[in-house]
Amino acid sequence: MLQLLKNGRWNVMTLLITISILIVLAVLLVTIWTTVKAYNVKHTIDPPQENHSDSHNQ
Repeated sequence: MLQLLKNGRWNVMTLLITISILIVLAVLLVTIWTTVKAYNVKHTIDPPQENHSDSHNQ
């Protein structure tokens, strides 16, 4: 993918595109991983507490 120019230097455009694609893929993988972990979380709610005090039942 990376091509050498006649003077032996890397083609800067190809190098930047390759690095950019790798960064995009890394961000995509982290995003997918985070989303999968979020969907695996089981959300629960606490049951309502019974109030045994008569002062609030008016």
